[in-house]
Amino acid sequence: MNDFKQIIKAGIFGVVVGDALGVPVEFTSRGERRKDPVTDMRE
Repeated sequence: MNDFKQIIKAGIFGVVVGDALGVPVEFTSRGERRKDPVTDMRE
């Protein structure tokens, strides 16, 4: 049961981190990303 909890925690953590890293590109078009690509961490 302990392994199951660790797997669930790791999955949730992965979703949260992925969501946070995707913020700079949310709601932008591919054209905008080509003009201003994300190559490092942003606010």
